[in-house]
Amino acid sequence: MICFGGEDWWYHNRGHFDMQMMRRLSRSVPVVYVNSIGMRVPRPQEGRMFAARIARKLGSLRRGHVRIRNGFSVITPAVLPGRVTFPLTRGVLTWMVRAAARRERIRAPLVWVACPTGAEAVDALDPAAVVYQRTDRYEAFHGIDVERIRSYDRWLKARGDLTVFCSRMLYERETEDCRRAAYIDHGVDYDRFLRAAFDATGTPADMASLPRPRIGFVGGIDAHTFDPALFCEVARRRPHLQFVLVGSCSLSQGWCALPNVTLLGQRPYEAVPRYLAACDALIMPWRRSRWIEACNPVKLKEYLAAGRPIVSTEFPELHQYEGLLRTANEPETFAAALDAALAQPFDARPGRSRVQDHTWRSKATAVLAELEQLGVTPKPRSPLLAALKTPQRRPTRTTQAEAGRGNPCGPNRAGGPRDDRRTLGGQEARRPARVNIAGHAQERCSTRRQNAEPGAAAPIDLVACLLLAGGLRPSPITEAASRSVLDLWLTPMQSVLDCWVDRIEELERELASRIDIRAVHDAMNAPPWPDPRVGRRVTVEQDPKPFRGPAGLARDLCIRYAGEQHVILAEAGRYSAGSLGPLVEAHARAEADVTVASNPDGSPGGIYVLRSSSLEIVASAGFTDLKEQWLRRAVDAGLRIMVHHLPHPGAMPLRTLGQFLAAARAANGLSALPPSVESDATDMATGAANHVLRVVCGNAFIGPGARVVDSIVMPGAIIGADAVVVRSLVCPDSQIQAGTDIADAVVSAGAQLSDGGALRTRFTDPA
Repeated sequence: MICFGGEDWWYHNRGHFDMQMMRRLSRSVPVVYVNSIGMRVPRPQEGRMFAARIARKLGSLRRGHVRIRNGFSVITPAVLPGRVTFPLTRGVLTWMVRAAARRERIRAPLVWVACPTGAEAVDALDPAAVVYQRTDRYEAFHGIDVERIRSYDRWLKARGDLTVFCSRMLYERETEDCRRAAYIDHGVDYDRFLRAAFDATGTPADMASLPRPRIGFVGGIDAHTFDPALFCEVARRRPHLQFVLVGSCSLSQGWCALPNVTLLGQRPYEAVPRYLAACDALIMPWRRSRWIEACNPVKLKEYLAAGRPIVSTEFPELHQYEGLLRTANEPETFAAALDAALAQPFDARPGRSRVQDHTWRSKATAVLAELEQLGVTPKPRSPLLAALKTPQRRPTRTTQAEAGRGNPCGPNRAGGPRDDRRTLGGQEARRPARVNIAGHAQERCSTRRQNAEPGAAAPIDLVACLLLAGGLRPSPITEAASRSVLDLWLTPMQSVLDCWVDRIEELERELASRIDIRAVHDAMNAPPWPDPRVGRRVTVEQDPKPFRGPAGLARDLCIRYAGEQHVILAEAGRYSAGSLGPLVEAHARAEADVTVASNPDGSPGGIYVLRSSSLEIVASAGFTDLKEQWLRRAVDAGLRIMVHHLPHPGAMPLRTLGQFLAAARAANGLSALPPSVESDATDMATGAANHVLRVVCGNAFIGPGARVVDSIVMPGAIIGADAVVVRSLVCPDSQIQAGTDIADAVVSAGAQLSDGGALRTRFTDPA
């Protein structure tokens, strides 16, 4: 897919429809996101905003072609958007887009147009299909050539194979103008906003000192959508309320000098949920205009997911949410609505229930369903689905001789899949551990092969992923960080848990089925989240029994599953650098009871795909290890044990600081080895070189003159002015005071470090 975005990936909020959709769809097909080529030319009359727009676009241009992750890259074309200047640079646009597509091996692209001016390049790309994203009334945008944008809009509706509407009003009025139309409104990162709402420790540092009640707004603050006159009058009438605005502002300086109004500026999308959660009520003071009349703001669903009272000016799309928020159009009634919202107990459940199924994932699925009806199918298709449906010769099993070479589970014996469930009184009963299952395994395997297509892999029922986030003692990294490893961040946008969820959701799309994600910790390790209720997508559990060992714990967790159902069992403290699809594919092809993931160097990968019944040989009480005890017993019992070698770099452990930084380098697309000590210090400090790891997460603050080299600064952390941080992890909500120098350290969550302070914790890898 090639998407002509309506925003710039590098400086706009990433909650927009096209950005979110491409992030999801890129897990199914390669995507090149083309940063907005604009609908208007900046004008000197805009004052300071003119210089700001030019500066940020030049900064975006300097980045060139950037691969965000496998299958998703971003480019900024060197074009000028005006009626006169755009034709002069159209050739540069198509050349740059074609070059990016070649690098990503994209052929016969589906072209997605979210910025109407992208129409100029559509036919030059020889698209397999065209999708026009009509999420707003573009011709009502401020400062554009109205007739030019209208002509693009008409052409795209007629040319596009599918026009996606986000506004119900526009959909109902303009459907007949389109070859095919679909109403697919905004989604929401429901789990992200719900999680922030229950995190009592998540208040952003720049809001912690603000008095309550806090009234929040998140979004662009401009004269086109935002009503500054209404807002200022409401704030003036309620001096006891603290109004907090989060977002870029293009209004003139000093537009609101009231003491109870705080402008925090734009914050990364990943940090937005915490700002909403820190407010007592949320507002949408929109200007009454043709643009707002046709809008369906994504922030409405985000507000509802955050679970705070909402007051908004009226617009048509709100009719779908009657009873879930208050509306008012005049300063007096708006202020009164705020009073009522704060005075009455608020039940967030109806609002959350309204939006909990409107995830971005569900919206991407709806788009793919529309495309499928048009006969537009992504190529190549999912490797996992293709493997389960395409007859191929079955691979040879690992032999005993081969097992001695880099095989993490020992010799492989004969055996096969089986159905070892029995019925007792109409209910399934589990086989005692001492029953000889080898004969049953061979019998069931023979029956399965007779019923299956020749050479085809039998589909498996993969029902769960169990992330084991515990152990007899905490790992060095979790002990130093005072947090679950799942709560630590590897990239600016993803924690370790986010990375696991991404891998499982990739599998869900490939298998077209739901997979439970269960994160399990013990009493000696912190839970991933402060409150298990935040885990709608991920269930957070504590070991049901102490001192059971990983195999014993897995057995207890899998009691709920039928014997022929399959689960993924994984050490949570790892970064899976590649898709899990090939691992599951290999397991399905071999009709294995257990498939063990092995790293390229032969070390155990800490990930297993197993048939639930394979755990029945584990005793119901006592300690049972995975590799030394359970796998050995499984081999002796005749179960079919397979080894799958993961591609480089495999499933990377996250036990030590060195391992964590190495995994972060892989997660951020950097070279495996850190830069040499001879590298230029200035270049390393700025992170400009491609080989330098510098991860600064949303809501982290880096003071003037501070240098961060080969380090990760997690959400809420503060690095004081002129501080130097080298080869370190700075955990959430910790603080390194001005002028402090640290190296090879893990700064635990909530800690405050200074050069003379005793809280400094130097971290040394056991190796």
